[in-house]
Amino acid sequence: MKLEFRNYLESSDLDPIYYILDSADVFIDFEIDIALKLAEQTLELGDEDSGTFWVIAEDGKQDVGFACYGADPFASGSYYLRWMGVKREHWLKGIGKLMLKIVENDVTKRGGKHVWIETSSRIKLRGARTFFEKRGYSHESTLHSFYDDDDDKMFYVKHLKKQ
Repeated sequence: MKLEFRNYLESSDLDPIYYILDSADVFIDFEIDIALKLAEQTLELGDEDSGTFWVIAEDGKQDVGFACYGADPFASGSYYLRWMGVKREHWLKGIGKLMLKIVENDVTKRGGKHVWIETSSRIKLRGARTFFEKRGYSHESTLHSFYDDDDDKMFYVKHLKKQ
């Protein structure tokens, strides 16, 4: 595997982003639609104007993972990791860990102090929550029954150190 990372989005990334999210078998269709709309907005406006930054992991010329993140416009130094995914056949190869480190380093360079993650309490997302906990993210709060009667909105945060 010849893994490379780039920090910009291309129109050819839209199909792989869809595939990565759909094949993960944890996202609802409207969630995937929102991620694709975010990507389309970034392509139309650019990173800075859209407020969304991207990391694309490539093996050769094939996208195998992505992350997107941006500053919270209502907070000082807080960024959200909006989406992150790795092709199912590339899980457990360290790609997610590397992308997350790239995101955190970029957030720090941009003056960010915290990376926030919003996620669901659905059982299918337990692996993702564990992934982030192992990388220093702590469960900060829960909004009970936010998405549905048995589906809470959970907030995780990592406080970054200055470089």
